[in-house]
Amino acid sequence: MIDFFKKLFSNQQVKKASLPFLHEAIDVKNYPLSDLLLWQKEGKWAAFIQIVQKAHSDRLITGKSITGSTSIMNSTHANGWMLHCVNHAFSDLDYNHFAYLLYTKVKRLGYTLNLGEVRSQERSPNIETITKYYLKPSLRNRFISDDNLAAQLYGNITITYKIINGRPFEFKFEAHAYQDSKYSKPLEFSVLLDEVLI
Repeated sequence: MIDFFKKLFSNQQVKKASLPFLHEAIDVKNYPLSDLLLWQKEGKWAAFIQIVQKAHSDRLITGKSITGSTSIMNSTHANGWMLHCVNHAFSDLDYNHFAYLLYTKVKRLGYTLNLGEVRSQERSPNIETITKYYLKPSLRNRFISDDNLAAQLYGNITITYKIINGRPFEFKFEAHAYQDSKYSKPLEFSVLLDEVLI
């Protein structure tokens, strides 16, 4: 089962990637918020929420990690989901807005953006573009634990959207918790879901 998750959620591929030929930071301060507000009226965000919530509900009922067009990751140190984009009607713009909205909702929970980037590279014979937001608990929130251990909130959170040859391929949301004795236990992932899927 562990091998299955590693294979499913790993960004590693058999063929070695060449050096990135396009790499830029995401300018979150200048995100086109007026476009985002207009887009939100289309109901795409609500549809996205419904897909993810249903996948998690189905997993609780069936125990299966793959529910329809969505894969669920659930373990002691990592939780999340992955949408297989080919099975959804969302556009490239939709996924970029999904990623930004999730970033903003996680940030409000006491997180700071450690990395925000768009990276394109060739993985012969394909061209792969990855949009990534990587967030960690803010320094202030790492010292709120009552057990004299470093608090980790829900763990480090990664939001990743991958395009292959110009077409949406996969969209992932992952929370990775430290399994170190210096850290307190992470907060429940189900609570994180409730906080970001609104």
